[in-house]
This record gives sequence, structure tokens and C-alpha cells, in this order.
Amino acid sequence: MGCPVCMDDTRAFHLQHGRKACYFDCHKQFLPAHHPYQRNKKTFMKNHAENNVAHPRLTEDQILNQVANIIPAVEMPLLLTNGYGSDHKLTKKSIFWNLPYWSTLLIRHNLNVMHFEKNVFDNIFNTVDIKEKMKDNMNARRDLKIICNRPELELDECRPNIMPKMVYTLGKEQKRGSCEWIRGLKFLNGDASNLACCVDMTELQMHGMKSHDCHLFMQKLISIPIGMGYQKPIELAIFHLRIFIK
Repeated sequence: MGCPVCMDDTRAFHLQHGRKACYFDCHKQFLPAHHPYQRNKKTFMKNHAENNVAHPRLTEDQILNQVANIIPAVEMPLLLTNGYGSDHKLTKKSIFWNLPYWSTLLIRHNLNVMHFEKNVFDNIFNTVDIKEKMKDNMNARRDLKIICNRPELELDECRPNIMPKMVYTLGKEQKRGSCEWIRGLKFLNGDASNLACCVDMTELQMHGMKSHDCHLFMQKLISIPIGMGYQKPIELAIFHLRIFIK
């Protein structure tokens, strides 16, 4: 029930081994009718075809009715309202609902683009580079066996502690080449911080990048070091992600 549009009709589920809420394969219901992905039972969740239509966007009156009986955020302590956990996950009502025009706004939130870019940047590099923060772990592979049809990526019962290599995993020399390229970058004064200080050539990792550095990387540079070692589909996906953010 983390989606403010779907609410109790959400298709999210909890990972059996990862113990986290997962929205994998929930997006296909928002695709146009008869989109080929809706009948794809192999690439996404195995043996699952999407037959449902997207949940209609709630009107301002429907949203206002949902939060009408919830205690405003300034009037704490927290008291859970009826239906919490079964119908909704709402714990408090924003004081902005007291504004006369708030219920008629189409967008009631404002995203900081640079912080969003930093989160995307961190997740990309944490996935492919930083071992301690990688999303690909043993529990992820166990959940993958349950959810997806990717036998080549499943854990081998004879060698349960060895994970098959992902297509986005870079080798040591590829990481070294990317780090050396980033370390040698030169920018105009005030355009970016000294990225060489963020490169650890011993561990072949990047750390300590500020929001503006991540913004610059996502806008102009990310497809260059990523393209040094990735296969074409992965490089293309990251390129389209960069275009979307830009």
C-alpha cells in the first residue's frame, strides 16, 4: 500500500528472502492496451500475463475523504486510524490540507531533481561497483528463482555460495579503466569538485560524491565510463535513463 494511486489495490508483494516490499512487474498494468509486454510470461514475472487495467487516478474528493479522519501532523502523539494496515498506511494528515486550494492540485508533492539524480546515480554504482551495498546478493538470487524465469542466474545447489555473473558486472580491469578515466577528468573552475578525490584506486570504487557532482555525471558523463565495459543492451538502458532525467 505504498502507492498513493493504487492504495489497497496495489500489486506489491513482500520478498520471501529479501524481506522487503517489491513492486516488480506492477508496471505492466499502466502500459497501453495490447502492449507486447502484457503477454510476456518469460522476461518479467514467470508465467504471469497482465490482464488488469490500471487503477483510475483518485479524484480530489476521494483523497480528501481518505485523510479526513486522520489526525493532523502537528497534533501528535501518533494515533492509528481505523483501517490502518488493511486499507491504508496513512498515519498522519499534512497541514497543507488546510489550504483551500490544496485538494484541487494535480501534483501535491515536489521532487528535488538533484537529490533524485543522486539517488539514481548511487543505486547504479552501488549495483555494479560497491560490494557492501550491492543489491545483488544471495537472498536476491533465492527470490529470483521464485519470481523469475532466469535459470542461468539461479544459485547452483552444488555450489550455493557462488553466484553466476550478471551481465552488468564489471571485471577488475574494466573497473580500473573507468576509475582512471574519472580520476583524470578536468573541469572548469566552479563547474564540479575534484572527482579524483572521490576515486579509490585501491578498492576501485567511488565514494563521497556530492549532489552536484552526481547531477553533472548523470547529465553528461555517465554513459562514457559505463560504456567502457558493458554489453550493448545495458549501455542502451543507462543511456535512456540519462535521457529521461535530462
